[in-house]
This record gives sequence, structure tokens and C-alpha cells, in this order.
Amino acid sequence: MPAVRNDQRLLVHRHFSYREETEFLAAGGGFLRSAPPGGRLVAVASPRRLEALREAVPGELECHRTDAWFGTPPRALAALMTEGRERWWRDGVASILVEQRWAERDRREQREWLRYEALLNVVLAGTPTRMLCAYDAERDPADVLRAAPRTHQGDGYTDPAAFVAECDRAPLPVPREPLAVRRFHRGDLTSLRAFTDQNARALGLVRTMPLLVSVNEVATNILKHGGGAGVLYVWSDGASVVCDLIDPAFRLADPFLGFIPPHPDRTGEAGMWAVRQLCDLVEIRSGRDGTLFRLHQGLP
Repeated sequence: MPAVRNDQRLLVHRHFSYREETEFLAAGGGFLRSAPPGGRLVAVASPRRLEALREAVPGELECHRTDAWFGTPPRALAALMTEGRERWWRDGVASILVEQRWAERDRREQREWLRYEALLNVVLAGTPTRMLCAYDAERDPADVLRAAPRTHQGDGYTDPAAFVAECDRAPLPVPREPLAVRRFHRGDLTSLRAFTDQNARALGLVRTMPLLVSVNEVATNILKHGGGAGVLYVWSDGASVVCDLIDPAFRLADPFLGFIPPHPDRTGEAGMWAVRQLCDLVEIRSGRDGTLFRLHQGLP
């Protein structure tokens, strides 16, 4: 497993816990007020907290609502990199105060957002970023509070590759019946897309194109770089249409596949980056029995 470390010359990614709003404002406001001159000041929080921060922090504060900023982890990573490259980092160091709404997420969502926190150390490495993440010691789940030191710089920090590998050991739920099943080989992509479209619509998905593009991309990678054949299952978990693509002969080596902004010369990375942007959730499990790509697209 590759070791990944932060570029300590630039990136700062730390956290703090609080119990009262006064503690939040003291720590968060102090962090923003101590920012290097000339850089951007950014806050991602609830509307009430943002209003209090505007009063506590002198200068121009760029504010984003938590519910608008955190769509899915891959989309949040993409938005963060876009804002940084196009606006924040041109002015110097970006100082970003962030509070998520952990208590409103189920366990699967919490696991994906904890993965996101670990991935920030990889995606933002080498960028002029100071980020401070706030955790509510009274309301945030115990598992989230225990994981916070492991995904932020300081005592307890865990290498992101190791942390992500732990996230991927969580078992995936068994699909419900009935299932639509299709085996595919080289030359089957057109019929595979038609099969996916028909069954996704039958399960209630109206806007099928993002899912079709994603299934096509994953299947293409299986045919080109995997064992040359795979199996597709289409089903519903009640909240989304789910497509499982299984390559029984391929074992994934990259724990960050599709999360790191792609290099222009590595098309495989760009493909899985696009899949994670198009789908509401992508889960991957890889081992001795091959690799499972599980794609979720939310139902209306």
C-alpha cells in the first residue's frame, strides 16, 4: 500500500471540538483572524453561524452554507479544487473554516465523508491552504469524533491510504430481489447500455444518461484493463437505482481511484473521476475474488 503524506510546507489541515457556540466562535474566529495577510477567508457553516462569524471576523469573509457545499464527497472535492485554482490561491493562502452536519448522515454517508476528510490531505497537498474543521462534541456521532484526529494533522494522524483501505473493508449490503443480470464481453457495450437503460427506467429512474455513461466507462475499463469480461446487476435499494459491475479477474491497486483530479495524460484516471462526478455514490470493493464497482443514482 503506498504511503501518502502531506506537503507540510504549505497545507495545514487541522480540527477542533467544541461544546458551546462561544467555543466555536472563539476557535473558528481566531483561526480566520490569524490568517496571513492578502489571502482569502472562507467559512462553510450554517446560516446562523455564518452571520455570527461575519460579526466576529474583520475583513471580507466568503460564506457558503453547509447544505449547499456538501453535495457528494467527489463533487465537494471537485468544487474545492475549482474554487482554489480559479480564485482563492491566486490571492495567496486560503484560510477555510468548515463545519459539516455529521449528525444528519447515516452510517454509510458518514463513512464516505470520513474518507473525504482523509483524501483532503492528498488532494490539497502542496496547495496554499489552511483548513480548520469543527466538530460538535455534543451532537456529532462518537465514531466521527474518534476518527477526526486520524484524518487531520496532529497526534493520531493516519496515512490516508491506510485510512481509505479501512473504509473499503466495510461490507456492502446484499442486493434485493429481483435482479436484472447481464454478462458482457468485448463488443457488448451498445447492448449493455440498452439493457441498463431499460431496467433503470423500469425501476423508476427518469434521467438515465449519467448512469449509462458511468456503466459504459466502468465496463470499458473492465474489458480493456481487467479480465476482458464482466457481469452487470441492475437493482434498487429503495432510494436509488444501483448498478453492480463485477470483474472476477481484476484486483484494484489504487485506493484513490477517481478521487484525485486526473492528470491529462492518464485517461483511466479521468474516466473514474467522471464516474464519481456523475453518480450519487460509487463504492468499490476489491480482493481475491475480483473487483466490484457499485454505482448509485438517486431516484426522484
